[in-house]
Amino acid sequence: MPRYDAYLVRVWRGEFQDGIRWSCRLEHLPDGRRRHFGSLEELLAGMRELLAAEGAEPTVAGPTVTGDQIIPE
Repeated sequence: MPRYDAYLVRVWRGEFQDGIRWSCRLEHLPDGRRRHFGSLEELLAGMRELLAAEGAEPTVAGPTVTGDQIIPE
């Protein structure tokens, strides 16, 4: 059977005394491993690092988001 990897990304914000902070979590669904990140940029860098270590070149299916614009397929 081929190897199956799936990830769940969770992004949420919390209100603290010093302001609002965003947090991100990446969970590997087959084994439940979780990594936490303090920003979207850190999350994306972590995902790239993880996929590169797995020998995968990530591809995007669907529209591409750049800045505040969505570019259709």
